[in-house]
Amino acid sequence: MHRPNRIQCHKMSRYDPIEKVWSGPAQPPLFNPQVSVGQMLLNMLERTPDKVTQIDGDTGRRMTCGEFRTRTIRIAQNLNGRGMTKGEMVIVACRNSENVAPLVVALLTIGAQFVLMPMYFRLPELNHLLKKYQPKVVFCDEENCENFKIACRNEVEREPVFFVTECERTDVHKMEALLQETGEEFKFQASYLGDARSTVAVILSSSGTTNKPKGVRLSHAQVINWSCSYFQVNRGITFNFCPLSWGTGFFSIYQSIATSTPRLYTRYMFSENKFFEMLAKYPIETVNLQPSYSKSVVCHPRCAEADFSSIKTWVVLGSLASDLLRDKIEALLPNGRTTNDYGLSECGLVIHDPMGRKAGASGQLAPQIQARIINAAGLTVGVGQLGELQLKKSDPFLGYFDEPEAMSSLITEDGWLRTQDCGYFDEEHYFYMSERKKDLLSYRNMLVIPSSLEWVIERIEGVKHTCVVGVPEDGWEASDLLTAVVVKEKDCKLTEDAILAFVNGQVPDYKHLRGGVIFRDELPLGSTGKVLRDKVKELVLAMEAVKI
Repeated sequence: MHRPNRIQCHKMSRYDPIEKVWSGPAQPPLFNPQVSVGQMLLNMLERTPDKVTQIDGDTGRRMTCGEFRTRTIRIAQNLNGRGMTKGEMVIVACRNSENVAPLVVALLTIGAQFVLMPMYFRLPELNHLLKKYQPKVVFCDEENCENFKIACRNEVEREPVFFVTECERTDVHKMEALLQETGEEFKFQASYLGDARSTVAVILSSSGTTNKPKGVRLSHAQVINWSCSYFQVNRGITFNFCPLSWGTGFFSIYQSIATSTPRLYTRYMFSENKFFEMLAKYPIETVNLQPSYSKSVVCHPRCAEADFSSIKTWVVLGSLASDLLRDKIEALLPNGRTTNDYGLSECGLVIHDPMGRKAGASGQLAPQIQARIINAAGLTVGVGQLGELQLKKSDPFLGYFDEPEAMSSLITEDGWLRTQDCGYFDEEHYFYMSERKKDLLSYRNMLVIPSSLEWVIERIEGVKHTCVVGVPEDGWEASDLLTAVVVKEKDCKLTEDAILAFVNGQVPDYKHLRGGVIFRDELPLGSTGKVLRDKVKELVLAMEAVKI
């Protein structure tokens, strides 16, 4: 008997109402997932040798695909000449600079097991990580070189070789030494590295904001499969402030070469003035900014004089962006629109909305992703029901480096990845993210999603940033007094009473700000621009303790 199709489809995404599983488009990758990432990228660079692939926003220097490829090959050959072989451990903890991207592609090509590590890790974190990784080679900048050397003396059995980028010191190896001509560049062929699904391409560093940082091992096949998410090639200049250690930073190198898109970078962390400097100097077509950075830009006085006409796509990434923020951004873009990207280091891109924005929604599933929703009782639930988002991907990541316990808590017995992010899917397969499980609040047994209050507060004229946290209510087992920490725009005269009156008049009683409003000059942000809620809560609790 012919069985009727039970799968519900909408704009290429699918939902199985029996299994209660959502699936992104079944779209194959553009490139062969059996080759190594370095092999594929070198091939792409060879096709368009005269095209610009990266632009140094600080110096204005442009590098063509041909020059980038030559530098990559020289680094690979010189590292091989110094005895580096496949699988050896390498640490890369550098700012974005001229030769760092060719270094990354060279390491991908020769099969080094390399870790992209944040610049900001302190000595205790470095001690923990270097004891685990035992690197043979460390690439770093002058400003973090001494901390790495101390940590290596503390924890690494055999002292690694150090290469320092853009350094004037004479007592260290300079990374630029690896750019020496070999005379055999034309002979270079990327070697076969083995099964692409089980061979490590890169190790990304988790943020470390909630516990000790972990190493996320991605296979060559998983990185190659990122290409199934692309919609355009040969686009104009793309720009972000993301460090290489973050998934988006590494992904931007891969994307720029794979799609023939010039990548604009800066050595500096985000600032509004640096953003406007880049926008004035270069015809940027794609901007990638976290919500907190995007808010800072749209609230800045320089918006009034800035020319945003070159921007076609403003990607808001890293955490959930409110509709109000996206409206403010799009009001600045005469020729562009916003898109929302949600991803994980372990999975790459998970949810986005390039085909169309829907109010309140994060977007739909990316290609080759499956999702389900698990409620508080541990049951799989369907359309419109809230719970934790859990994921499967066609090529799963290879696990955390030397962290079996972390893996067992991350992956369910039936192979689903626990994201710790909560939300629900609607009838059109759009996902609505509420909050991370640990950040959800409760007032007298009523669930409160902090972002739902933050979006109300952001509508108040003069509010630049806000974060809602909970103060434990005396006499209750688990009840939070909702407290808003607010950053005002410059010269704003907004008062606590005005915010309380507005918010409490807009939301139901259980969402009232019973913990009050606290004004601060800034919110604590992580290296990737996310608000550190735990730090905000520590601040609020410390102030409450002072009151007592």
